[in-house]
Amino acid sequence: MLSDPTLAVDVYALLIEARGLLANSVAGIKGRCSDQEYMGYRRAIGEVLDVLTVEVLEPIRAAHPSVDFPN
Repeated sequence: MLSDPTLAVDVYALLIEARGLLANSVAGIKGRCSDQEYMGYRRAIGEVLDVLTVEVLEPIRAAHPSVDFPN
């Protein structure tokens, strides 16, 4: 996935930022909606984050083992 290491680092950094925004959105709604809505949203975002990590971030890292990616 993404054979160009510079592009891989750029995309990876953007996806890490997006991952943080998604995770923060879960904390941001807590107490502002029903528990049922919160739990559904948290579950859905968790699934999105899992796919992002397993299907995109990990393959990018695996394709460029010598690259120092941001956390």
